[in-house]
Amino acid sequence: MGDVVLIKCVCGKRFPVNTWKHPNRRRVFCPFCRTPHENSFFNPEWKPNEKYWEERRRRGFSRPFTLAEMRKILSGLIRT
Repeated sequence: MGDVVLIKCVCGKRFPVNTWKHPNRRRVFCPFCRTPHENSFFNPEWKPNEKYWEERRRRGFSRPFTLAEMRKILSGLIRT
């Protein structure tokens, strides 16, 4: 994963798709004409794992809160 591949659109232009970013997207869109394309890298069983989150952190993205963490945060805010 992590390879950039070129997809040729019906409008005649090619655009890059990063397979690391889009394994959970069923469709990718042409940035020129917005035509949807089936993503051949889509994996319906794909779930983010620790390696995925390590790579996201390395690139500057943080892991979103889990439901349990969010409940804990919200319960602290709502308490009167």
